[in-house]
Amino acid sequence: MKKILVIACAIILVVVIVFSFVISSSERDIEITGEIRHNNGNELPKKEYVMELEITKFDDGNDILFPYAESLGGMVVLSDDFTIPSLGSDGKSEKMAINKLLSSQYMDVSNNKRNLYGFNIPYKAGKYKCKIYFESDDNSELIAIDKACAVYVHTEKKFFKDLSWSKLIPISYIK
Repeated sequence: MKKILVIACAIILVVVIVFSFVISSSERDIEITGEIRHNNGNELPKKEYVMELEITKFDDGNDILFPYAESLGGMVVLSDDFTIPSLGSDGKSEKMAINKLLSSQYMDVSNNKRNLYGFNIPYKAGKYKCKIYFESDDNSELIAIDKACAVYVHTEKKFFKDLSWSKLIPISYIK
């Protein structure tokens, strides 16, 4: 009887360990479409650009979204679908987003302004819409609005194993 109990416990332990290293979501579990354009001034007239995003999550998860366009800042996020308590980042998510921007050549290596601000996406799967308003940096001579994007970062850790990933989504510029 003790052998059967030991074997059953060993099997359960192996199954738990194997499934704990399986990523709960992947890049395929998120779809984002969007566009960026000049703000027509109806909402937030001091913000020069607006990025409209539609986010579809097929799986639950802790996720943060970093909208990005070179030389744009002063970000304000509005949504009727979810509450944005604050803008910011944690060190790990921001570093993952910056690395994705650099490797995809959306961010210039010489860019000395490497602070990104993101916001949390709701934990539950579903469809969400939001508008992100930007103003241009006063010191900028060239705004690379045609290289706008969003970096979606999923953070997950199981049994001391980092299962985090990031995905870069190009955003269309509408003139």
